[in-house]
Amino acid sequence: MDIKKIEIPENPGVYLMKNLGKVIYVGKAKNLKNRVSSYFNREHESEKTKELVKNIENIEFIICNSEVDALILENNLIKKYMPKYNILLKDEKTYPYIKISKEKFPNIQVIRTTKALDTKSGIYFGPYPQGGWMLKKLLVKIFKLRDCTRDMNKKYPRPCLKYYMKMCIGPCVYKEREKEYNTFVEQAKQVLKGQGKLLVEELNKKMSLASEKMEFENAILYREQIKEIESTILNNQVTEYGKELDEDIFNLRIEQERVFICVLNVRDGKILGKISTNLSLKDKIYENVLETVILSFYTKHSLPNSIVFQSEYEKESEQILEALKKLKNRK
Repeated sequence: MDIKKIEIPENPGVYLMKNLGKVIYVGKAKNLKNRVSSYFNREHESEKTKELVKNIENIEFIICNSEVDALILENNLIKKYMPKYNILLKDEKTYPYIKISKEKFPNIQVIRTTKALDTKSGIYFGPYPQGGWMLKKLLVKIFKLRDCTRDMNKKYPRPCLKYYMKMCIGPCVYKEREKEYNTFVEQAKQVLKGQGKLLVEELNKKMSLASEKMEFENAILYREQIKEIESTILNNQVTEYGKELDEDIFNLRIEQERVFICVLNVRDGKILGKISTNLSLKDKIYENVLETVILSFYTKHSLPNSIVFQSEYEKESEQILEALKKLKNRK
C-alpha cells in the first residue's frame, strides 16, 4: 500500500492494520504518524514484520487522549479482534473466587467469571487456583451458610432440604435467627481472610463456657466446628508472610519464541497458589510483552494491593500501573 496517500494523525492512539477487511494487527503509539510510518520507510530485519507489512491493505486509526488510554484500548481491541500477528494471552483458566453477598442473610457462592466481580454486590476472596469449590463446601458445612438464590426479603412457608440436612439454619423461614446467622457469616470471613487460628481460639473459649453452663448441644457444635477448621482448612494453608501482604508476584521469561509466565498469588499474607501459562511468539509482532500480558491478565483477575515485577521491567511498570489504575478505577 502507498503510505504517502494516507493522512496519519500525530496524536496518541491505536492503529488497526487490515487485510481483506479483517484486522490482522493492532498497535498503539504515542505519535501515530511516526509509529505507523516506521513500518514503511525503512527495511526491517524481522521476517515477521516484513510479512505483516506485505499483507497490509488498509489502516484505521483511533485517536486517544494519552498513551495510557491507547494502551487500554489496544488491549480491548486485541481481545475483540484476536489479530493474527498480535500476542494473545490465552485463557489459562479463570480461577474461582468465593463471594459473600452484601444483603440480608448473605449467601456464599463460587464465582468463576471475572465479569461477576462486582464489589457493590459482594465481598470476594481469592483467586483459588486449587480447592475453591471444596473450601466453599466446607464453609457451608461448618457455618451453615446458605448457597441458594432464595429472596431473603420474603418469608417462605417452609425451608429447603438443606435445613433438614443441618447444612443451613433456614433464614428463608426463621427470620428471628438473623443475629446468629450474621455471626456465622463473620466467622466464615475470618477463615477466608486467613484468621482461622484466631477463630479457633474464640470457639474454644465458647466451647468451654457452654460446657460450664451445661449447654452441651452448643458445646458439641463448637467442638465440631473447631475440628473441621483445624483438619480441613488450617492444615492446607501455606506460609504466612504478613497479615497485610496482598500482592501478585510476576515472573516472565522469553525462551525460543515462547514466553513463560508464572504468577504467585499472596492474599492476606497467605500464598494461595500460583498461576502459570505460556504462549508462542512465533509469527507474532510485539514491542512490549509485559504490557500485553499484564493488561490481559487483569481483565480476568482482581487487582491486588501490590504487583511485584522483575527488576528489568522497572521502566515499563510505571505506564502499566497507570493503565491499570484507569482500567480498574483504583490504585
